[in-house]
Amino acid sequence: MKIAFLLIAMCFTLSACSSTFSEPESQAGYSFHMMRSYGNTIQTFSVYGFGEKQFHLNYDLPIARVINDGLDIEIYTDRLSSECLLEEGIDLTYALPKAFPNIENFFSGHLVRLIFTLKENFRLEKSGSRHAPIYLVVQLDNCQGLESNTQAVLKAVEIVYHELYHLEVQLKRLVIDPDIEEENATIFGVCALLMSDVVDRVTIPYPDKDNLTIEDAQLRNNLLIRASSYRKIRSHFNGAHIDTSDSFYKSKIKTLCEDPSL
Repeated sequence: MKIAFLLIAMCFTLSACSSTFSEPESQAGYSFHMMRSYGNTIQTFSVYGFGEKQFHLNYDLPIARVINDGLDIEIYTDRLSSECLLEEGIDLTYALPKAFPNIENFFSGHLVRLIFTLKENFRLEKSGSRHAPIYLVVQLDNCQGLESNTQAVLKAVEIVYHELYHLEVQLKRLVIDPDIEEENATIFGVCALLMSDVVDRVTIPYPDKDNLTIEDAQLRNNLLIRASSYRKIRSHFNGAHIDTSDSFYKSKIKTLCEDPSL
């Protein structure tokens, strides 16, 4: 059974569930992820809060793995976040691998290590060769509620595909206007959720006005573009609520998402 991506009661079980598709922001400061390439080197960032503490990776074997066309995702949790998710009925070993859609002939062969943590106010910077693992860290909401943590887990799908879109543009050395690239990456991330095997309803968010006043000009501009992209998606579907199992929406999803070519 699929998982709804709306704000109602949520869980990662076989019962009907739901969550909100929105921007996860730290309680202190802001959060962002970024991937970029320099020749044969790939650099990644995951920042939460004010990013004052360097995040030290502390994990064992992956709890789950996703292998799609050109994309290999290993999913990790630290001990506390794993206990938190299990207490709230979220079984990542079962649910999350099914959440990542297989998009053929798009990715260039990436190994992504996706890590869930309860830590706050940190930054992770990793650099490696073209074929080294790519690290992304997603923060959970301190075991304070099933809704927010389910949202964070599903948001990870959007983050991975959004950032990998940017990386593919750079690796293929394509020249795209930065604003258009950010819009395309936003739509690509949303399409990943719309095409997911475990998400049957998606609500496209309205921007948090506080996020649009961030002092960092580049980050603020990206958030403005993302807000504009969400408006375009809502317009495409004639509203914010999308039922991926409905034939009307299936047709519109195909129009929006069927050609992810760069």
